[in-house]
Amino acid sequence: KYALFFFFFSKGKGVEDLADIFKDGEGLKLYLAGNTEDKSLVYESERIKYLGFLGKDLLKGYIKKAQFVISPSKLPETFGLVALESICEGVPFVGYNSGAYREIISHGVNGYLAKNREELRKVVDNFERLNNFDKGKIKKEALAKYAAEDYYKKQMQVFKKLI
Repeated sequence: KYALFFFFFSKGKGVEDLADIFKDGEGLKLYLAGNTEDKSLVYESERIKYLGFLGKDLLKGYIKKAQFVISPSKLPETFGLVALESICEGVPFVGYNSGAYREIISHGVNGYLAKNREELRKVVDNFERLNNFDKGKIKKEALAKYAAEDYYKKQMQVFKKLI
């Protein structure tokens, strides 16, 4: 059982916080996937495994098998692609209550949004006990809302109004 963090590793993405949260304690492991320019951000321990860069299909497989996808980005994400990729596979997402995540994640329905690092730690430490997610429902609702064709149509309507 594992949580998955995937992205381009940079200081603002919060990978240091994840390492701190997962290095101690018991329970879920953390798998890290992605590239980085700063090798000091690659953490490994008994509970943290670095997978490196994963191709699209391999990454999708890791997402599907994860207990949840986590991204403690300290940046105000403008789109939240990590959250979307997670819920479109039916996997709950855990992150901070900031940026686009607030628009994508319904707290307790398709993931959890934490206010701070301590709250994020509590979610991680208690996830197996709190986990009452219906993965089929998460995926169905995400695909209904964010399917590429429907999303494109909605965006085109916005652009037409602007023009």
